[in-house]
Amino acid sequence: MRIKSFQIKSAGPIELVLVQDLADVVVFAGPNGVGKTSINTALLNLARHAQPSADTWMIVEATFADERTRWNKPTLDTRIQAEAALLQQTLHRGRLRNKYHGSFLNFDSDRAVRNVQQYQFQWDIGDALMEEIGWDSGWNPMSNRYNDVRHSLFRMVESQKRDVADKAFNLGSSGQGSMPLDFPDVLKPFKDAFWQLLAPKKLLEVNTRDQQIYYEFNGQRLSLETLSSGEKEVVNIVFDFLLRGPADCVVVFDEPELHLHPELSYKLLQTLSNIGQRNQFLFSTHSPEIISASLE
Repeated sequence: MRIKSFQIKSAGPIELVLVQDLADVVVFAGPNGVGKTSINTALLNLARHAQPSADTWMIVEATFADERTRWNKPTLDTRIQAEAALLQQTLHRGRLRNKYHGSFLNFDSDRAVRNVQQYQFQWDIGDALMEEIGWDSGWNPMSNRYNDVRHSLFRMVESQKRDVADKAFNLGSSGQGSMPLDFPDVLKPFKDAFWQLLAPKKLLEVNTRDQQIYYEFNGQRLSLETLSSGEKEVVNIVFDFLLRGPADCVVVFDEPELHLHPELSYKLLQTLSNIGQRNQFLFSTHSPEIISASLE
């Protein structure tokens, strides 16, 4: 799914915006108060509650076979009642956490990390990546998604530990005295992304016992909580993105450069562009130079 064209009329300071033939990377640039966030909000509200309107509408284009089969056509136009309803049916479906396909994903400007909560483990943890999540979980404010990211990582690591322990117990019960130890590192994608963002800092482990995430810097083992506020923001964004494995999504990103040094902004956008498949990015920014330099 990608937005092909849209029109927004009378939204905030905006009288009229009409854009056609959007690319896979779209940048809304300008000073404060011109309506960049109003465009984001209008598009997200239109996707969430698509209703026919001659003033505010969008045309979305199918980007993979399942969408084309489901729609029986290549595009949907929200000005048409039946097609607006079909878009709602497409979006209002539960998704697996790590198979976030054909939807919208929102990264708002309020990305401050606050209200860190402990995770209450239960006997049956389940596979966090295969958990069904709400259809609009990727539209929730980023400040509310930090705990979800942390808890998902705790569950991933603990689930693998329990699976390995169960396998060892079953092999021992059957009389075998050894087992292969070449199980995969479930944190490898997160370690790679962490390095790309914050090298020479290196992600070490997710410790479920004390519910801390540790990294190494200058030979010291440090908690993730010791990172700067900007570093924690970009790690949370990228880890959230990795956990979802987004494909064929419209990614709405408000002010990616906010609170960040330009170099860290570059690294954030470069890292995101290497994750997922066939995603369309809509960036609202005060600094189009950062966007263009990052994705060139």
